[in-house]
Amino acid sequence: MLFLQGLLAIFRTPLVLPVISGIGRYRQLISTTFIKENTIMNFEQLVPNVYYHNINDGLKMFADCLGFVIGHNEIESDQPFCVLNKDGLSIYLFEHAKLAKEHNPEFRFVTKNIEEVYEKVSGSNPEFLHPNLKEVTLRPWGAKEFALRDDKICCETTFLR
Repeated sequence: MLFLQGLLAIFRTPLVLPVISGIGRYRQLISTTFIKENTIMNFEQLVPNVYYHNINDGLKMFADCLGFVIGHNEIESDQPFCVLNKDGLSIYLFEHAKLAKEHNPEFRFVTKNIEEVYEKVSGSNPEFLHPNLKEVTLRPWGAKEFALRDDKICCETTFLR
């Protein structure tokens, strides 16, 4: 407990919360303390940049498979780029060969209807199901999960109890 209080005293930034808030029974203590002491910096969304050799590969995963829609389109430009949106989430896709080699992102989507998401994905795009977690599985920590992947990214879809 003193260790966690020490962390709170040292790290008073929003970036620390996701790292330390998952420590089981201390989650409420940390979250409450954090919210009371950090009301100035409020974030509404984390928007990842994902780099592909060919931006169309990213569109297959996020638009065709997961149902994101293009909110901003510069796909036909000299430096292909687009913003994808769905349910208040955004992802920036870039076509950039050098950065695509250097970056291999992983995402975790949290949903309340994992069985419906799984049925849609497995029925329409089974090629994206990750071979190590290709079915909805109850994990020892209580989450139901399945995973997706393409040549660039790995996504897990999670239902938390």
